[in-house]
Amino acid sequence: MPSGPTTSCAAGSYSNEGDKRCTVCPVGFFCPAVDHPPIACPAGFYQVLVGQTTCNLCPKGFSCNTSSVLPIRCSLGTFAAFEGAKVCTNCPAGNKCLDPTIAPLPCTNSEYAPTTSTMCFQCPAGFECATNRGEPTACGTGFYSLAKDGICKKCPVGYYCSTKANNPMPCQSGYTTNGLSGQTFCTPCPANKDCS
Repeated sequence: MPSGPTTSCAAGSYSNEGDKRCTVCPVGFFCPAVDHPPIACPAGFYQVLVGQTTCNLCPKGFSCNTSSVLPIRCSLGTFAAFEGAKVCTNCPAGNKCLDPTIAPLPCTNSEYAPTTSTMCFQCPAGFECATNRGEPTACGTGFYSLAKDGICKKCPVGYYCSTKANNPMPCQSGYTTNGLSGQTFCTPCPANKDCS
């Protein structure tokens, strides 16, 4: 029995050898040639329509982990600064991510930000943030910092730092730090010494 005339499949469809009909390219795939089976969209690309010859590149600020669904917007505190992201990346500690389409912005030395932050926070008094901008670190004994300082300073000679979150206090008359810095209290002036 003779077969009828053949026609080429339309763009965005395909047929395998022996098929009687053309098949429309499915969602999540693209069909670049009519004589080739559908090709799955690679990671970072998507296609939500049938009968397509190409896949769409995932836009900045979105992730495309599954090729058959629309891109998913990055949540607050995550980002995808480049097109074609398979997943959104958590904003690293010490940075803020205000806009999921741009790279993280670092905090200043007087600020800190935990992972997935959308803003930087002022470093509290008694802590430093310059060395670890992800989490404030308490000042050591004999050191102090004021709010916004971001760095611990050693208590100067002739002063004592009983708390880490206040300015150093001068020794009272008749008391001394014996020429030492980093002291938490002053001691009485030794006999036969001038402590003025």
